[in-house]
Amino acid sequence: MAPKTLNSNEELMAQLHELNDRSRMYNSQIWQVPFAFFGLTILVLSTIMNNSNTYLFVFSLVLELSLGVAVIIHMLGLQDGIKRAVTNIKIIELKMGLENTVKYSKQTWWPFFVTVIIITLYFIFMGFSFLTSIINS
Repeated sequence: MAPKTLNSNEELMAQLHELNDRSRMYNSQIWQVPFAFFGLTILVLSTIMNNSNTYLFVFSLVLELSLGVAVIIHMLGLQDGIKRAVTNIKIIELKMGLENTVKYSKQTWWPFFVTVIIITLYFIFMGFSFLTSIINS
């Protein structure tokens, strides 16, 4: 089914409002999701550093690694959502004869993305170090 063509200014204005809401939601998640991940990382690290239970340590590593990969995938989806919203806002502003007011930029999200990748790589390194210590003992 072909997408419906928006013709009236009311329809375009409603779509513009919806796209603005979506882009705000995506942008807020770009920093909220990584900070939640950082908080969980600190909690997991404080738990495993103060506990000698091997199973808890392995479980925590697997949990953090899995969560890190999920956060990376989610952030890529958010970035794509922001890009699509901005592109569609530009199209609607053009159709309505409005001045172009939006701009897409990766500068707002890449520091969070890189930090999540570094933390995830750290947990991979910790896992390999742990496995190496078990093999060598």
